[in-house]
Order: sequence, then structure tokens, then C-alpha cells
Amino acid sequence: MTQNIELADIGLIGLGVMGINLAKNFAEKGFSVIGHDSSPSHAMNEPAIYVHSQLKDFVRNLAKPRKILFLLPAGQTVEEVIQSLVPYLEPEDLIVDAGNSHFEDTKRRSQELATKKINYLGLGVSGGEDGARNGASFMAGGKPDIFENIKPFLEAAAARDPDNNICAKRLGDAAEVGHFVKMVHNSIEYAEMQLLSEVYSQFAEIKGYNNEDISKAITSWRNELEGSFLSDVTSKILKTIDNLTDAPLIDMIEDIAEQKGTGKWGTVSGIDLGVPAPTLYEGVSSRFISQCKPDRITASKIYRPVLHKNNALSTDTIRRAFLAAKICAYAQGFQLLKIASLKYSWNLKLSDVAEVWKAGCILRGNILNKIVEAFDRKASLTNLLLDTDLSEELKRSIPELRLVVSEAALCGLPLAAHSASLSYFDSFIKSKLPMNIIQAQRDFFGSHGYRRIDRSGTFHTSWED
Repeated sequence: MTQNIELADIGLIGLGVMGINLAKNFAEKGFSVIGHDSSPSHAMNEPAIYVHSQLKDFVRNLAKPRKILFLLPAGQTVEEVIQSLVPYLEPEDLIVDAGNSHFEDTKRRSQELATKKINYLGLGVSGGEDGARNGASFMAGGKPDIFENIKPFLEAAAARDPDNNICAKRLGDAAEVGHFVKMVHNSIEYAEMQLLSEVYSQFAEIKGYNNEDISKAITSWRNELEGSFLSDVTSKILKTIDNLTDAPLIDMIEDIAEQKGTGKWGTVSGIDLGVPAPTLYEGVSSRFISQCKPDRITASKIYRPVLHKNNALSTDTIRRAFLAAKICAYAQGFQLLKIASLKYSWNLKLSDVAEVWKAGCILRGNILNKIVEAFDRKASLTNLLLDTDLSEELKRSIPELRLVVSEAALCGLPLAAHSASLSYFDSFIKSKLPMNIIQAQRDFFGSHGYRRIDRSGTFHTSWED
């Protein structure tokens, strides 16, 4: 219910799971917090949060300049709330969109609100419910003076890495930077999740391991470069028993994966910017093909696939192959950040991006230490495959990835993300690719011209004369 209180430090709009837990986090750190939600009944029993059902009352009870966080679904909902909220705001008030909005929407909204002298910035938040409550990773943009208004809140509520560094940073001046970085984070997340699902399938279908054995194998990676929050999650999932059937819960879950769109946005941005990101794409595409369940069932009856088990793949081979594929996925994601930063003049410091992901977020894992070191050594690094340390890791691990992909192909086991990483690696390290054929084809049927290796200029041939 609405209560009369002293002016609050910060207000949250959208009191779902993330909003409620972030509000509790702020309150626990000593900030006075109020909330607004169109359906606030579920938040009424939170003593630390004063909930206003009317926007006008919500705004009136915030200290100036007002600081308002959105925890709203991306898209039309954000547009509608902005339209409803703006009449009550004043110059220098700040709206922070902490949902998963598309970065181009954030840029447009920031520019539109700037005409009213209202500040607006996008905030990438990762960590889920637990992160919101106990310490998340915050990826922000915005000019320094604007960011300063929200900085104390974010730093108080953020996770801290093992070295006690705060995982909340302003990554660039543009309002949309935080949402772009979060979008790429989610694209890499999709890829790593897909890679781990393929690790699971190798253990289960080629080696014949049971869920407990797979869990133990993945748990043993915890202190290795492969270790991460997602690998820990996978290990725990495999040990969980279904309380309805007493069977492993993973065996009761239908093999159809859903998504909310951020991974797709990342791959589209890669295409728009001309950045090769096949492993990130397969993280999305594999979810698409999983949704073709009726057709997959029909196809399985037509083709009657037989999976051949073999002992060629050791546990260590699977581990090292996963690492190689994962490094390639991260290389694609960070190259996407690099190219976007150059195109949009964001001046991203990529070591800061890796730092802010080291705790609280879904991607937190041991590999990020190597990535921070790589960009600290050479801030201008264009691709992680060119780093001295990571290239040594790849030289050791790529043969294992090659073995895993080839054996899986012979066994009839799809490894879309592993295969994409290997093809990416093999293409990236070749000084000469067969693209001369494609350029000649383009010139043949479209007169697009081609460049020669022995002289400058653009040439065209009448191929059938």
C-alpha cells in the first residue's frame, strides 16, 4: 500500500522478480527505495519498499534530481511507461533502463528525452534473481556527469570479484553502450550454453556416461580454465532428482529450448557490422531447430539415425575441445565489441568489459582473467586468437577439438557450436581462402569486378568471350 515517507533516494518501475530483488538490495545498502507497478499486489508485503500504484505519487515522493530504474520487458512496455512518466518529470531527472532493451531503441529514446532535458541511459544487468538480490554485474553507458547520479547505487548493489573489484562500470559516453555490451554478453552466453549441451551429449551418447558421471566430470573442471558459473550450473542440474518421479530431473525436461531475443540481436548486429560470429549464431540456431520437434520426430522415422558409441574420446579430450571452442566463441564476441566501438566511436576499453563480467553475471568464469590480461597487454588487440597466452592454449587444444568434431560426425552426433568454432578457427588462421572463386563468380554473373594480387585497381573480365 502507499505510505507517506520522506523523499526516497531511488525509485523502481517494474516489481517483478528482478525489480523486487534489486530494490531489496538497494534498501539493504542503506538507500530509501520506492516502487511502482501496474499490478503491485505481489510487492505489498515488502517492508523495505514503499509501493505507489499511481505514477504521479511515485514521482512526487522521489528526491530531486529523480533517479528512476526501469525493470521492464523490452519494447512497447518501455515506450508506454516513458510516455506516461515524462509529464511528471523535470529537467535533470534520470531514467535508467535496466531491462534488455535493444541498443538502438536506447539511443533513440535518449536523444528524444534530451530535447526535454531529461537524462536517459541503458544499463545492462546480468546475474538473474540471485544477482539482483546479492550482487549483479552492471554494464552502463552515459556521460560521466550523468553516470555519477546512479554510480553510488550500482557500486553498492554490484557483485565483487575475488580481488574485491566492483563489477559495475561506465563503459562509454553513449547512452546505449550498456545495452550493447549486455547484448553481446548474452550472445556469448547462448554459445557457451550450447557448447555445454554438446559436452553433455558427447558424454551421454558417445561415451555412455550416466548423469552422475557427467556431473563429476564437469565438476572436475572447476579450477581449470574451462571452469565457469555455467559449467557449475550444468553440473548441479545433472545431479538434481525430480521430486515427482524420483528420476533425474534432466531426463524429464523436453528438448525444446526457448529464448527472449537478445542472442538473436547479437548475431544480427554481427552481420550488420560484418563481424564473423558463427559460434554465437549456432547458439541461437540450435534453439530454433530444437523447436521443430514434430518435424524432427517425423524425420527420425524416415532416416532412422543410429548413433555409434566409441571410446576414441577421453574425458580430457572432451574438456580440451570445449575450451578451444569456448575461446573461439569469446573471440567472436569481443571482436564484435571491438568493431562496434570503432564504428560508433564508443571508445570501449575491452579489459573493463571483461572485468565487469568477472562476478555476478552469467558469464563469470576463469577465462575472463586471461581476457583481462590479454587486453591489458595490448589494448588495440583486434581478436583474442592473436593474444600470446590464448594462442598457446589454442595450439594445445585445437587438436582435441578436431578429434571431437570428426568423431562426432562419424558417430552421427550433431555438435553445431563445436563445429562452428573449429571452422572459424581454421578460416581465421589461413592466409589464403577460396574467396577468389566467389569474387570471380560475382564478376561472371554480375560484373562486380575483382582485385588482382599482382597490380592495383579493380578489373572485370568478359568470361564467356
